[in-house]
Amino acid sequence: MDLKRLNYLLMIALLVGVGCAPTKPKAKPLPPAIYPAIVYPISHYPFSTNVDGLEIAAIPYVPGKNVFANPSDTTSGVTDTVLNIIDAGVQPIRLIIWNKSSDIIVIDPSQIFGLSNSANYFPYPPEDAVNLVVKSDIFREAVESNKVGPMIESLLGSAELLSTAIMGVPGLTIGSAFSAYNEPADTYVKQLTKLITKIFNETALVSYTLYPEYLVHGLVYLPSHSQIETLRIIGIIPKQQISTLVEIDFGDSLP
Repeated sequence: MDLKRLNYLLMIALLVGVGCAPTKPKAKPLPPAIYPAIVYPISHYPFSTNVDGLEIAAIPYVPGKNVFANPSDTTSGVTDTVLNIIDAGVQPIRLIIWNKSSDIIVIDPSQIFGLSNSANYFPYPPEDAVNLVVKSDIFREAVESNKVGPMIESLLGSAELLSTAIMGVPGLTIGSAFSAYNEPADTYVKQLTKLITKIFNETALVSYTLYPEYLVHGLVYLPSHSQIETLRIIGIIPKQQISTLVEIDFGDSLP
């Protein structure tokens, strides 16, 4: 056999061997642990205003819609809503606050109100909002349905928020959150309550001292079904010992 023919046969054998070699299965990607927190230009949000350089956008939670989504994308973040927290008595509103003025402004959740025709409503502390949710009939029905993953994801419409929050709750994993538990019901509910508490606490707006160009965001939890039409934010300007008042009109957009 000449050398040229031998090389040809060796090449054929090599190709056949490669083609028949078992393929190693691809590992499933792990869920991302960190997601970007994105703020789009304030004026892009439907409910936004600018008062003396204090720019504020308000994004009410809408069932099935991600409060962190691009405001110009009408389909981004849409999910099935198993647990509608508005029906549990809680209306989350995400606030984005950007100090474009030359003053130092203090923002405190205790000076944020939901206004109806008859009353001013303070936001719920995150712990009270959690209690309203987990003690509601809608929560009990969602737990009994075993649709755990969609139920938690529908809290704020954000799967990203869910996956990061789960990592901080002892005994709760990605797998266990998306399947029915084999544990006693009380343990099951306690772990879900811890998860909801973590999400509400970590997303809640806290007091901030906003120096010029400071940008912050967070959620306030107002009572739902209260005919709230306007959100009022009172900022304090310590140097001048005065306050600045910002109001955002929702009209009849809130339940």
